[in-house]
Amino acid sequence: MPATDTAVEESEGGFTVVPEAPSIERLAAALNALGVSTREMMAIFQTLQRSGALQAELLIN
Repeated sequence: MPATDTAVEESEGGFTVVPEAPSIERLAAALNALGVSTREMMAIFQTLQRSGALQAELLIN
């Protein structure tokens, strides 16, 4: 399957697709900036892991 590059930029508060995969730290920072609660953030991370989109082990205390 050939690789596909996507570059998206939108002005006026839209979104940008970044060329590299975001780190957990960057994702958590973005979710915090959106006002996502800790409980909601953990649900998002668990959903990402179950879908195979998160290549990490989640340790929840």
